[in-house]
Amino acid sequence: MSQDSGFKLGGEFDAEVYPPDIPNIRLYIGSASDTSSYFYTKYKEGTKQMLIGNDKYFVADITCEVPKNPTVNGLPVTPLLSQDEIDRKMRENEIAALREYYNKFDSFNLEDCVVSRSDIFSNTETFVPVTTWGGRKHHYIIAFDPASKVDNAPVLIMDVFRNNENVICGRCVHMENLVVTYNDGSKRPMRVEEQVNRLREMIWEYNGRENIIPYENITVLLDNGSGGQASAICQLLAQDWTDQNGAVHPGIFDENNEYSVRWAEPYPHCIKGSLKLVEPRKYRNALFEAAKLLVPQGGIKFAPPCPKHEFLVLDDGTERKLSKKERASLIQMDLMKEEIVAMVRIKTPGTGNITYQLPPEKRGKMHDDRNYCFVLCCWEIRNLREMDQYGDGYTLDYGVLLGTSQPDSHNGANEMWNVMFRGRNSSGNVRISPFSGRSPFNPVKKQN
Repeated sequence: MSQDSGFKLGGEFDAEVYPPDIPNIRLYIGSASDTSSYFYTKYKEGTKQMLIGNDKYFVADITCEVPKNPTVNGLPVTPLLSQDEIDRKMRENEIAALREYYNKFDSFNLEDCVVSRSDIFSNTETFVPVTTWGGRKHHYIIAFDPASKVDNAPVLIMDVFRNNENVICGRCVHMENLVVTYNDGSKRPMRVEEQVNRLREMIWEYNGRENIIPYENITVLLDNGSGGQASAICQLLAQDWTDQNGAVHPGIFDENNEYSVRWAEPYPHCIKGSLKLVEPRKYRNALFEAAKLLVPQGGIKFAPPCPKHEFLVLDDGTERKLSKKERASLIQMDLMKEEIVAMVRIKTPGTGNITYQLPPEKRGKMHDDRNYCFVLCCWEIRNLREMDQYGDGYTLDYGVLLGTSQPDSHNGANEMWNVMFRGRNSSGNVRISPFSGRSPFNPVKKQN
C-alpha cells in the first residue's frame, strides 16, 4: 500500500498504450471492539472524512438488521442469520453480542481501566480448556466466589507455570458457574451443599486424583465475603468426604483463619496449607492492583474466544471438536473477560480513597464475580513471585510426587499420610507447605 499502483517498468513497456490503473483501496472490515482500539480510530477517521464530502472515504455501519432481511433480485429469501441465534447470544453475553450484531463500541478511560481489551487480546493463546489434571508438572489455583441466593457462583482454574525467563505466570484454563436452571427459566446458585460437593470434585480432579498426595498440587482461594456463606462452606470443607467410588478423602482448612482452625478441630485428618480465605474488604485493592500489574506484562494468559460453532481451529491449522463442557468453559471465560475490561479505578469523592468497581453506567447491568475469581488468582500469582524472590530457602521435597522416593512399605505409606494429615512426621518435624518460603517450582535443597 506504500507503493504507487501506477508504476510500471519494462523493456517493451509503452506508458501511452496502457490505461491508468485504479487507485489502491484499503478495506477495514470487522466487528466493533472498544474506543481505544486501532479499528475504532480508522472507523472514526473515515466517518469524519465521509461527512465532510471526501469521496475517497466510505463507511458502512451494517448491523444485524441487514443480513436478517436479504433479497435476491428484489425478492426476499431465507436469511443466514436468525433472530433466535441473536437472542441466544444476547442471553449468553449481552455486551459481546451488542458489539458483534449492533456495532456498539465499548467506551473506557484507559487511565482508569484495570485491564484493557488489547492487553487481553495480546495475551490470548489458542488451546482447548483443561477440564482435568494435566500431569505432575502442573500446579493449579482454584478460585471460588460463592453465592447463596442471587448472582453467579463461578470457579476459575488457573494453571501455574514458569515462562522462558523463569518467572512464575498463570494461565486461565477452565471456568464453571455453579448455578442451576429452574422450571421458570431463572438461574440461581446451587444449594451450599451442592456447591461444596462440586468444588470437592474439582479439587480432587485437578490435584491428580489418587496419583498425587492429597492437596499438594492445588491452592484453593475462597472469597470470604458475607453474602456467599463462606463460613458454611468452610465448615463443610473441613469435613472428611466420600467420592462416588466410595473412597474417603480428608478435608482442608485455612490455618491462618482462627474460625477455620476451630471448625477443623473435630476432624483430625483435616489438612492445612492448601486453603486460603480471602477477606474482600481487606485485600480488594491489592487484588486488582495485582491484575493491573501482571496482565500488561504478559504474566497471565487467556483462553481463546468461544467459536461460533463446535470446532476450534488450533495454531497448526487443525480443527478440534469441542465438547459441551469445553464450550461452556470458553463461554464463561468470555464473560469473565467482559467483566475484567469493564472494571475501573475510581477515586471516592470527599475522602479521595481509591477503589475498583464497575462504572456507574454498567452497575446493575452486568456481574463482576467472574472477574473477582480472576483477580484472586492474579493476587496469588503475585504472592508466589514475591516468595520466589524473597523466600527463606525452604522447599517441599517433591520426590514423592515425581516417583523418585515412593514409600516401599505400608509403614512408609502411613508415615507419608501422617505428614500430610497431621502436619508433622514421627520425628516431630513440621510439614512445610509448598507456599511457605521459596516457591515449590525451584529445585529441592537438602536441609541439614
